[in-house]
Amino acid sequence: MRNANNLKKTYEKYNGESMAEKKEADNEGLNAKEIEKPLKRLKRSLTIDNLWLYILSLLKKKEMHAYVILAEMEKRYGWKPGLVTPYVVLYKLEEEGYIVGYDKERRRYYKITEKGRKALSTGKREIIKLARIL
Repeated sequence: MRNANNLKKTYEKYNGESMAEKKEADNEGLNAKEIEKPLKRLKRSLTIDNLWLYILSLLKKKEMHAYVILAEMEKRYGWKPGLVTPYVVLYKLEEEGYIVGYDKERRRYYKITEKGRKALSTGKREIIKLARIL
């Protein structure tokens, strides 16, 4: 049994997919490697490439500083961007008037503006519309 588990772990390590994923893909007549790249691109476009949506969504609930935003993203959404990217997005959102930053207790806190609320609402509607079309 230990050898079977070791083989399973080795397979997953070198092939980048779990045995369950492979079995499911095989049952659907697909090679998991064939769909891996498009799914990675989709995941990236729905997460990192649209980080602004996640940040505005969190700031709609309450004002936060960057470290708390990162922690909340991991807690609520199950993923966390790199350390630099959120700061770049926060800077751009502030520069474009979607959020306002202010200093408090040696940290920079952010809150959403009315323009940010409208952008978030529009972004969410677009995602829902796309999901319905697909």
